[in-house]
Parts: sequence; C-alpha cells; structure tokens
Amino acid sequence: MTTEKVSFYQTLTDDEIAKEIVREERLDNKYRLEWGVDSSFTIYCDDEDEQKTYTRHLESIIGVLPLKHPKNEGCFVSIGLENSLQISLNQGPHLKTLTGHDERVLGLIELDDGNLVSASTDGFLRFWNTKNGKMLSEIETSLESLEQVKFFLYHDIVAIKETNSVSIWKFSGEQLVQLEGQKKQLQSAHQLSSGNWLIWTENTKPSLWTGEGKLIKTFSFSFPVFGAYCELESKQLLIKRSDSIISLFDENATLQSEHQNNKDVVDLFDQLAKGRRETEQFILKNPDVSYFQHARNLLASKKSLFCAHHELEKQSLEFDHNPTEQKVWNFFSRPIFEKIKTALKSVIKTARTKEKTLLNLIEESEERERRYISKRGTFGTMRWIFFVLASAAVGAGWFLLQQPDLLESMVSDNRDLLSIVQQNPQFLVYIPAVFLSIFWLLFWSKSRKHNKNANRENNNLAVLNVLLPGYYQLIENIKNYRKKLTSQIPVLQEGSRDLFQGQFIQAHIDELISGKIQELAMNECGLDKDDIIYKDQEPIILPTFSLIQDKERRAQVASKLVFENEYSFWPIKGGTLVSAVQFIQYTFLTKDKIDVFTTYYDFITNKAVGKEANAFYYKDVTNIAKKEVDRDDFWEDKSKDISATEIVLSVASGEKIRLTILNEESLSKIHQQTKDVETISPEMLMQKLEDERISIEADDDLSAEEKEDELRVVDGRISEAKTSLFELDSSQASNKADEAIKNIRNQLQQHKKES
Repeated sequence: MTTEKVSFYQTLTDDEIAKEIVREERLDNKYRLEWGVDSSFTIYCDDEDEQKTYTRHLESIIGVLPLKHPKNEGCFVSIGLENSLQISLNQGPHLKTLTGHDERVLGLIELDDGNLVSASTDGFLRFWNTKNGKMLSEIETSLESLEQVKFFLYHDIVAIKETNSVSIWKFSGEQLVQLEGQKKQLQSAHQLSSGNWLIWTENTKPSLWTGEGKLIKTFSFSFPVFGAYCELESKQLLIKRSDSIISLFDENATLQSEHQNNKDVVDLFDQLAKGRRETEQFILKNPDVSYFQHARNLLASKKSLFCAHHELEKQSLEFDHNPTEQKVWNFFSRPIFEKIKTALKSVIKTARTKEKTLLNLIEESEERERRYISKRGTFGTMRWIFFVLASAAVGAGWFLLQQPDLLESMVSDNRDLLSIVQQNPQFLVYIPAVFLSIFWLLFWSKSRKHNKNANRENNNLAVLNVLLPGYYQLIENIKNYRKKLTSQIPVLQEGSRDLFQGQFIQAHIDELISGKIQELAMNECGLDKDDIIYKDQEPIILPTFSLIQDKERRAQVASKLVFENEYSFWPIKGGTLVSAVQFIQYTFLTKDKIDVFTTYYDFITNKAVGKEANAFYYKDVTNIAKKEVDRDDFWEDKSKDISATEIVLSVASGEKIRLTILNEESLSKIHQQTKDVETISPEMLMQKLEDERISIEADDDLSAEEKEDELRVVDGRISEAKTSLFELDSSQASNKADEAIKNIRNQLQQHKKES
C-alpha cells in the first residue's frame, strides 16, 4: 500500500520548453486544451466545433493541471515561466491569479481538501486556497528538486529532504521536527503521543526518533506502515513482526515482552490496529459536525441531504463574527442525529466482541499460568527430594567403599551380592544413586519445561493485558468523539434549544423584510414614506417560495441564485413553511400610481438577486386576478408537479407582474411526501424518544455526567422530532394575498371615482 498522499505535477524542463512542442491536455469529457508553444493556450469544444485562444501569462506556459477535487470541479491551473498560477474554468473564463513565487515553479499538487501546493526554486512551498486565491501558508526551505518533497496518506504533514537531515512540517507552515543525520527520504512518518516519531525509509528497518530529532533506535525487524503497530495510553508500543510475533516496547523502544505466534491473539491485535486506524482516519476526515450529513428539508431526497462543510466552502460562508447569520444557517441546515449518534458503530461493535474474546483469553491464559506454576512447584519439589536422595546415596556408597568389611557383612547372607561386592563393589554401591539421579533428571526436566511454559504465559499475559485497555480506550475515544460532535449540534446548545420551533427565524425574516429589504425596495422605486397612501404608510408585502415562481422570470436570475438554499425550507410552529430563499413583492400604493418592487432574497447569504422595480398609473392597470397553476421545478422527479396560486397584475401595455404562492393543495402534497419517506411516524418516534428518556433516567449504571449528556441528546432529538408534527397551513399566506388583491382593487376603484 502506498504511503504517499499525492504526487507532484512537474512543470516542463528547459530542454522541454526549447522544443516548443504543442501539448494537449484533456480537461473533461467536453473540453480539451492545447499549450506549450508560447504564453497562450487554446481551448477546444469538439462537440460544438468551437475553439478559443487565451493569453493569461507574460511568458511561456510550462504546465497545465486539470483539477479533480469536487471543490474545484470544472477548473484547471496553468503555470507560466513568469512564476504565476492562473486558475480558469474549463470553458475558458478566468477565475483567480496566484502570485508570490520569485523564481521558477517546479510543480503543483492538488491536495485532498481541494487546496493547492506549489513548489519553487525560490525555496518556498506555498499552500493556496483555490476559492479565494489567497495564500494559506508557506514553508521556507532549500528546494532544488521535487524529489526532496514527500506527502503522506492520512496526515497533513510534508517531509523535506535537506543536505544531511529531513524536516517534517505541518501544512500550516509549522516545523514539527528535524531528523538530524537522516540521509534518505522518508517513506512514511507518524508522531506518537509521547512526542517520538516512527520513521520508515526505503530498504531500511523502521526507526524511532525523539521529538527533538535524535535517533533512539533502529528496530531489528521490519513492519509495515499500516496495521502493524499500536500506541497505547501508557505510551507503550505494540508491534507485530512479519513472523506474527507481537512485541511490547516501552516509549524508548526497550523490549518488555513478546507474545508467541497465536492466531487468536494476532487477530485481536489486527482488529485493534484496524479499529484505531479507522477511527483516526474517520475523525481526521470528519473533525466536526459540519462534515456529517445534514438535511435542508423534510423530504429526504438526494437534493435534501448534503455535507454542510462542503456547502459552506462552496458558498464561501463564514459566521465567525456574526452569530445571527450562524443561527439562520443552523435553522435551515440540520445535522442528522442518527448519523452522529452512531458514528463508527461498526468499530465499537467489533471492539465489544473482541473485548469479550480477550477477557476469555486472559482468563484461560491465567489458568494455564497457574497450572504451569503449580506443576513447576510440584516437579521442583520432587527434583530437590531426589537430588537429596541421590546425594545421600552417593555419600553412603562412598562411606561403604571405605569400610569393605562392613559392606561384606551387610551382604554376607546373599552369595550373589557378596560375589559382586568382592569383584566390583562400586557397581553395587552406586547403583541406587544412579537410579535416584535418573529420577532427579526427569523431575528437573519437567520442572524446567513448566517453568518455560509459565514464563511464556506470563509474556503472553503481558501483551493480552495491554491489548484489553487498548480496546477500552478505543471505545472511550469514540464515545468522547461522539460527545464532542453532539455538543456542536445547535439544538443541544444553550440559547438554541427552541431554534427549530421557528420563533427566531420568523422574527429575523420579518425584521429584514420590513426593514433592510423594504428600504431597498423604496430606494429602487424612488419613494419616500410620505408618498405611500396605504394604511400606516406601509407597503403591501407578499413573501413566498422562490422555487415556484414563473419560469421565464426565474430563468433570468437562476444562475445567480443558490439552488441549494432555495431548496432549504422547514415548517415552524403555527404551520408556516419557512424557506431560506424567498421571492418578495412590495406593492406601494401612492396617489397616482402603483409601484411594484420584486426581488429574490437569500436569507442565508443575505443577498438580494434579480431586483426589479415597476411603476404603473392606476389608469393603466387593467386587471388583478389570481388563478391556479402547476409548477414542476419543486420535486426531484420532474414528472411530478405541485399546485400553486398565481396572482397576476396586468397593465394596458401587456406587461404582467406575477407572484405565485403555495396553496392548501401544495402544502398537503409536501406534507404527504414527508410522510412517505418516514420509516417511523412522528408520533411513534416521539413515544420512542420519551421511553428512551425514562430509561436513561432510571439507569443507575450511568454517572450523573453521562446521564446528563444522554438526556441532552434525547431532548435535542425530541425538539427536532416535533418539527414533523407541525401541520402545514396555507391560510395565512392565502388570506394575506386575498387582502392584498382586495386593497389594490379598492384603490383602483377609488382612483376611478376621483378621476
């Protein structure tokens, strides 16, 4: 498995530039690009038989890199000999210029977050945001070749090979360590919690370095980058060698114990290493709640679900200094609780299973160790008994050999023994000692064998006993990660518990409509408050859904609207369906004329799009009416449509001012659609959550803190679930529209009478 995160796109060498060869780059399925002769490039669209040449560089182009990340979709970068980078759309239009290098650009990398890295002979690595063209950070080093630079999988670090060392840097430009004396480029690097570094290089055994860049140890065996080591909370290292022996080292790489090859234990190690790696990568990929799936409405269609982080980046939205705008975003973009609550559930499930297996193995190993120790003791005792007996027999035999008369008198009654004593007395005297020594050797061998087995089990237990807390810690880390995520969910935070009820969003939108946007409308129409003759000198305001407006009118501004925000809408308490992008019509009744201002307003981006102001003399207004219409832009399935009510103001010149509002039938369809995608009814979900709440309160195994956290999450889910119970009601909007029509007609009739 490769350890490199990405590879550089290398620009042309001097020799390649001198050849002036036309080079072709396929940008996507539709567009291709030719370059390489001078400072220009030509984009071809073969489908439409079109081509266009662009000159964006002061000197020859030395590289073209099509960008692949979703954030940069449809874009490419061209690199010029004058050291600038130009980002353009595949169709040709220019987007951004990246400048900062003083010398030749050697190469370019598109990182997996969509940002760019450029390397130059000026000695700098520069990191760029492709959306705004700003430099994020830079690393100053001695750089002559791209081979000096190495990126790694799953880690936002870069290693730079220098004359007699390798330095490791964060993407932010912070140097982490300089490995003094390291002459080879790294294959991979991982910083341990102790601050030490595990380092891999080609054709060399892995090594351990201090956080200050001093070599601690080069291991005597090889092990791969992924899945072969685990760092424990105690800062110990578990390493699986190529022969599957698992070794336990302290933080300074001193061997503490080894577990002999055992497939069950190897599997436990592999699963722990895999679980830790999956967890690390998952958290790295999803550092906060914005990286999780969110919903922009209750429909649960593909268009309804999205990654908030990508959407925020796409729209360049930042709320650091605007808590109100953050709250608006939080209302319309809602994290899906279940995805967060069950994050890494497969890892926890496996860990729980392996935890039980490990406990059984520890119990079995402890029992075997006790058995071996017991047998070692028994055989050890017998060994010493027979050693003493054998020694006594040898001593007695030696004594008898010194007293031959005594020995002969002892066997005088047995002619055979007497004959042996007279011919070979040593044989008769030492034979008991020999037999006793054989038994002594037998018991010594058995004792030694069981001692070896006991030591082996002790070593195995040392490994098993650190694997177990490793699994405990893995589960705890995931729980803490989930806790961190849930703390970021808006409805679980103080001050936002009732956010989904809708009081805030309705008040905020009403304030903008009657304040900032109304002021914009009056300025566009050239009116003062004194010009308005309608009651309280206020306009007639009709805000409504942007998605259901007249197609022709909407087509004129569609490219400026953020469709994802248009598709963001939620019901609130009282039955109103609040949308993030609204089409707002202001009708100002003045003495001689009707002024009508319309705009699409995005309450997430706080932008007005498609502003249009019209003025009609009362005598020119021929009719104001409403009719039922069908719209097919609302649903993901274009074969379905939605019924709506259109209000049309007609004038003698043939112009028509149109406004479409949702009616009872359309709201009923939306409500039914949400029911169709629900796997459980809102009522049943509420009951389930209430039961879960009671269960948590009664659980004595939970600490007070754990209970508080669990209840906070359940309360947040209850708050979210209540949204599904809001019955949609179109009467307020319909009544407002009817009142507007009535008032405009009355004013028309009044003007006719007066004239």
